[in-house]
Amino acid sequence: DEMYVFSTSQKRVSVELVGTNKVRDKLKNFDELSCASVSFMGVSSAGSPEELQGLVPNLRQLDLTGNLISQWQDIFSLCQALPSLEVLDLTNNTMENDFVESPLLKNIRVLVLNNCGVTWELIEKLKVPFACLTDLHLIWNKLNIIT
Repeated sequence: DEMYVFSTSQKRVSVELVGTNKVRDKLKNFDELSCASVSFMGVSSAGSPEELQGLVPNLRQLDLTGNLISQWQDIFSLCQALPSLEVLDLTNNTMENDFVESPLLKNIRVLVLNNCGVTWELIEKLKVPFACLTDLHLIWNKLNIIT
């Protein structure tokens, strides 16, 4: 079918989508996917760890910016289900400022918590599960005192 857009003068201009076969082939192989972004998609939980691990076992970077995630237990489960995951972006998710138990997540190297409402007390607690971090991003948070 013909695809088109309207110009500023409201004239119909034909559009050709180039590389659709390449994109289609990539989307067939989720198990080869290394980077994914589901920003601002209304995600509120990770779902089944087994299903997630089977779907994207080689995922190295995950951008969850601007979703509805707030539970650290969901994040811990997600990181355990994806052992190849190294970069996790939780920007603009209002995270709880406490958690009960936490596993050691040796795979996560970069954690982005910009504008997540976290406090320095929480950051101190996150040192345990995220002991292998090399980069921690904390822009626009509730960091009044750093001890």
